[in-house]
Amino acid sequence: MGKLFILCALLFQFLSPVYSQQTATDVINPSMKYGKPTMEELKMTTYAPDTAATAVVLYAKNNARYDLLNNDFRLVYTYEIKIKVLKSEGTSYADIIIPYYSKEKAGGIMKENITQLDASAYNLEDGKIVRTKMKRDLVFEERLNKNYMYGAQYKM
Repeated sequence: MGKLFILCALLFQFLSPVYSQQTATDVINPSMKYGKPTMEELKMTTYAPDTAATAVVLYAKNNARYDLLNNDFRLVYTYEIKIKVLKSEGTSYADIIIPYYSKEKAGGIMKENITQLDASAYNLEDGKIVRTKMKRDLVFEERLNKNYMYGAQYKM
């Protein structure tokens, strides 16, 4: 067991320089606040580690917690993502699909809910940050199978 640990440690030691070849100028520091893009993010036109990339995820945050509501536990899941679209072909990476449980049963429907959905696009126009909010008519639902729906599907 000890030999395996030492072998793995040596392997990671030799591989680490391969993965750490980015310099400080290759990577931007994205804002970790939702709805607060930086000028550096907005001016970014290429992604140095992959100059052919059409889009890049700058920031993603997930959180799951249980809330007690009316003597019933509910799972509350939050998801934040910041995607930089670098080329027009990359807009599909900003299409978001949220699958959720929805099953008809005797006496009603067991269903999860999607609430507080917010999405915006940010662009630079004449040196100023312009925010375009998501239009609600771009959000729709579609049944995936008898138990699940695609909800809040937003197409850029």
